[in-house]
Amino acid sequence: VADGLVYTGSIDGNIYCINIDKAKEVWRFQTENQVTGSPIVLEDGLYCGSVDGNLYCLDNQTGHLRWKFKTDQPITATPVAENDMIFIGSTNNQFYAIPIPSVG
Repeated sequence: VADGLVYTGSIDGNIYCINIDKAKEVWRFQTENQVTGSPIVLEDGLYCGSVDGNLYCLDNQTGHLRWKFKTDQPITATPVAENDMIFIGSTNNQFYAIPIPSVG
């Protein structure tokens, strides 16, 4: 939850942004498979893994894709952010530390 918006993934493969006050969908982003972990918001970016093996970075206001990072196996957990890095594990027993690119 950030700025009156709630973000959630779904087994239908979408990442949803819902306006809490209006109880309305603001946007949705279609991944290539289920989203089982929770998205996290860091500044104006939304980070979320998917069973399709990608870590997605979306604009948290528009849902537009900024970039994605491909792993070899599904990502089922919630990413963690620290010191300009996103950390994520995948089901191939690999742990990834991905630098957050600067926007602008």
